[in-house]
Amino acid sequence: MPSPLSRSAVLAAYAVAAFWLIWIVLFALTVTVDLPFFHIDGAFQTASGLYRLNAGLFPGRDFLPYLGVGPLYLMFVPFKLLGANLAASTATAWIATLLSGTLASATVMHLATGQRRFAVSFALGSTLFLLPLALIKLWLPHTLESLPQFLQAVYIPGDSLRPLRAFAPYLMVLLYSAAAPRLRSAWSQTLGMAVLAGAMLLWSNDYAYPTALVFGLLFVFVLLPRVGGGWAHRFAYAIAALLVWFVLLAVLTAGSPLNMLSYNFLDVAKDQWWLFAPYDDTSRIYSLAEARKVVYPAIRIPLLILLAVSVLAWRRHNRRLELLAALGWTTYGGGMLASIGGHLVDGYFSAFMLWTYLTCIGLVISLVPRIAGRALAEPRIWRGMLGAVALVSLVLAGAQGVRWRSDTARAAADTSRFYIPELGGYLPETWRSYIQLARNFKGTVIEEYWGLFSATRRSFSGWHVDAVIHAMGSQRAKAAAALPDADLMISTRTDFHPAQQWSMAHDYWFYRELALHRKVIGYSPATVIWTRKTPAEITTPTVIGCQPQQSPPRFEFNAPQVGYYELDAQYQVAQGGGRKLLMLQTNIKMPAPPFMEASINPAGTAVQQIVYVDKPGPNSFYLKGHGSKPFAISAGACSAFRLPVTDSLAFINARP
Repeated sequence: MPSPLSRSAVLAAYAVAAFWLIWIVLFALTVTVDLPFFHIDGAFQTASGLYRLNAGLFPGRDFLPYLGVGPLYLMFVPFKLLGANLAASTATAWIATLLSGTLASATVMHLATGQRRFAVSFALGSTLFLLPLALIKLWLPHTLESLPQFLQAVYIPGDSLRPLRAFAPYLMVLLYSAAAPRLRSAWSQTLGMAVLAGAMLLWSNDYAYPTALVFGLLFVFVLLPRVGGGWAHRFAYAIAALLVWFVLLAVLTAGSPLNMLSYNFLDVAKDQWWLFAPYDDTSRIYSLAEARKVVYPAIRIPLLILLAVSVLAWRRHNRRLELLAALGWTTYGGGMLASIGGHLVDGYFSAFMLWTYLTCIGLVISLVPRIAGRALAEPRIWRGMLGAVALVSLVLAGAQGVRWRSDTARAAADTSRFYIPELGGYLPETWRSYIQLARNFKGTVIEEYWGLFSATRRSFSGWHVDAVIHAMGSQRAKAAAALPDADLMISTRTDFHPAQQWSMAHDYWFYRELALHRKVIGYSPATVIWTRKTPAEITTPTVIGCQPQQSPPRFEFNAPQVGYYELDAQYQVAQGGGRKLLMLQTNIKMPAPPFMEASINPAGTAVQQIVYVDKPGPNSFYLKGHGSKPFAISAGACSAFRLPVTDSLAFINARP
């Protein structure tokens, strides 16, 4: 790619960048004309943290965001500018996702092609990244969710903003590239890089630590020696980076950094591995020896490409290629960390796959001038190509603006939808009574997942987390203790999503309060509304004798009738020998294998678990272990009682 380009070509590149940025905003506004109501994860997980920031609350001190401190603060400004409501939160998530993908693509193009003007790299990267999505939405507007999994993971915010989380290493490169020319001495580069590394540690766990580690190694062992840095600079860098991180975390958490760290490293880190599905052995890494699983077939070729780029960077001592390779190792490291800390899924490596595709395209583009010769180097050729791309991006931005206006007008004229000023968008008419109840209700409310009810009221429960699935470790007991004080509780309907069955089994501490002390007073299309039972309505359960059995370990009791029961059981698991999964049979069908079992804490000794009895008489519920090696499990004392649940939209009330 020739450089320098003519002024008109550079202006065309700026126009391309501007038009694509406009398209991103218009696309996000179009998507949010209809408000999300899939409360289980995703949009409301993001909105919960932004709403709390807007209310003057601080992460760490007042609430515990699952997505990390950095992304939350980064999204707050556009959230405020767009109206600080649910539509604004959803639009912000889309803008953050698409903009981070665009900047990632532009960064790779800049490093791989050797172009001096970042505006040209941005024009190229934004077109490569956004043009396919723009064309898909223009001609096939309702097929976004049917895209291949990899493209969904790249283009859609998803359930936990993974595209934005994976932006940390690209942000590191962009900031370093902007700062490095101004930091000429070894000490100025040391302190500058320390500030950047400390700031990156504020990101979400899966990409914060690989970013700081990979770029830290690149800096202290490759880049720093080139400006005369030695071991004193390396030690100073490490100490300063940690100090900057802790000070920034203390400021952003209003003096509560230890609360944030405790949640991340004691509560989440210990529980999420055994709590979340899938539970099959092929997706789990039980020991260090099994870490080889992260080199599975789908990413072997991308890993070879990463190794080739790394060797090329090492042989040429080229800083751009070194940064490009560091991006590859960081995105792979983020997927590896998530896989080791949780389970192996392709989505965790979507950022690494995107880096691979973009890098290959960028390196091919860098070879084109050598192959095409002087003809391609003519300024008028580049002026014409960039001008054509500017025209295409302008037309697509205009078309997206027309679609946004038409979708807004169509929604306003549609009698099956209604506008909610508090939320900034439209919902189907079937939600009207639920929204009206939220507006009028004055008491305290706890939702299984912070959702439409709380967003309409701009209220928060006594929990420090946004959903039952994030109440892990010490937060689980605190969240359970707050349940009796809630005037209303809101759970997910059994016919809304299969995840409700998983939540009912794995977050029974929440459903136990519903079953024993609450009654249903209403429904929305996605939720069940509960109020307190009167003292006269609360019945004392009849405890049934239960006998633990060994070989295989299981719990047996004689059930008088079909239905849901609570099993209170003690157990013992042999410690040592790597990580383990402990599964308890429940007869409640899960949305993921092994279907009729729930995962319980392998480091625990007692459990209260909901189980289903499908026939009167003797029933047995086994314990089963998974690990790199067999381990001993023993069943201890147990008891059971039948749960007084009858509502089929709140509890399935039958074996699926």
